[in-house]
Amino acid sequence: MAEVLHMPGHAPGQIGLWHAGSGALFGADAIHDGPPIDDRPGTSVADYRQTFLRLRDMPVGQVYDGDDPAAGHERYHAILDHYLGLWQ
Repeated sequence: MAEVLHMPGHAPGQIGLWHAGSGALFGADAIHDGPPIDDRPGTSVADYRQTFLRLRDMPVGQVYDGDDPAAGHERYHAILDHYLGLWQ
């Protein structure tokens, strides 16, 4: 069974789905293999950062978003770490 995660940043009500049994995160627009959309009305870099910090600690094996092919564990962490570094 998947768990619904509140993942604000891209949008205040952004959600994702986490399936612990398979290590799959369905992140929609909250995380994808491209720049996060953090400069439009309703976005919050502070919230995005908190979401990414929380996601960084999860044992994600694959992340699926709405725009790109699935990203594996290493690419997922590279995306998170890149933006966490920019948002310090």
